[in-house]
Amino acid sequence: MVRSLLPFAAAWLFASALSPLAAEIVPSARLEANASIPSAADGSAADFAGIARISLDSAKNDAIKGRVSFSLADTSGSKPVENQLALEQAWIKTRFPWITENSSLRLTAGKAPLSWGRGFLYNAGDPVFGAVPETISPGTGEYRTATDWLASLYLPLGDFSFAEFLALPYENAGAGARLFFTPELGALHSIEASYLAREAETVSAAHTASLSADGTIWADWYASASLSAPFETSPAPENMTGRISGGVFRMFSPPAVESLSFRLEALYIPASLSDFENAHLYGYASIQTAFDELWSVAAQTVITRTAGIGAGEADTAENRAVFFPKSTIASLIVTFTPIKGFSMNTGMAAMDMPSLSFDDKGLVYTLGFTASF
Repeated sequence: MVRSLLPFAAAWLFASALSPLAAEIVPSARLEANASIPSAADGSAADFAGIARISLDSAKNDAIKGRVSFSLADTSGSKPVENQLALEQAWIKTRFPWITENSSLRLTAGKAPLSWGRGFLYNAGDPVFGAVPETISPGTGEYRTATDWLASLYLPLGDFSFAEFLALPYENAGAGARLFFTPELGALHSIEASYLAREAETVSAAHTASLSADGTIWADWYASASLSAPFETSPAPENMTGRISGGVFRMFSPPAVESLSFRLEALYIPASLSDFENAHLYGYASIQTAFDELWSVAAQTVITRTAGIGAGEADTAENRAVFFPKSTIASLIVTFTPIKGFSMNTGMAAMDMPSLSFDDKGLVYTLGFTASF
């Protein structure tokens, strides 16, 4: 009980520290609600998910900024009713004068988001929160929004180049660093190299080295790769794992609409460096069109595959059904924004999963709204 109250006690201290340091505290709130209604008339109940977020942000002070954010989530319907109060963010960021003109030394401490590597949905270069986000559901918002207790030091090395040092002191302790360079090439915008040593409670301590890059060749492209190994002098290939991800993004401005954009991403995770036949494959595709300030439409597809036949297993249709599990979610979402800060959405999602097929009840209608104020 005492341990569970520590994050909220820390958040209270952060909020107390923000008051005298910031010139003004700006409160904000965000309400989200979504209902999913299955198309099959088999007695399945609709699922409802709602979340309320309350944030306190400092303002009018460039030297020090902070945020405290709580959320209250509720889910009901075919699932057991759950109410969960969570501390999402509680951090302070400070800037100190630096020897380079128009740059500063930056320190971040608290429960904060972190962006290492490259990727909108899949990111093989993120050793802190993983290559795949915890939840993947149809929507038009951000996917990689996880936070953790951390302390980071940003050290500028020149124009748009820097070094960042990271410490994770909480449950899954670790430490690492990354170097970010901008070579100023047309097709290559930036290169990032990172290393993290981390020890979780459920897995052995491991080294993780990552390399990421992005640039533009007609479309914006980005890619990340990482290699993880246990703390051994000479780790065997079967104990080492790797991840590779990449994507492209392009936005257009056609005459008939305000904007049109597409994004493609893929992620490949082999079982180990000695077993490339058994692997997890992930794919993501989206097309979004904004007709004007009021209406927008988004079509998305998320595909997951596990490839490979188990050792000693015959290559039969029955075994392929077991060793090649698949998951596909395709959705079409229409969003209406009548006023700034308030939007309504409705859509349809087709799902094909091991426990849910399109022929059975894999067609789901969605309805929801988002309000920010």
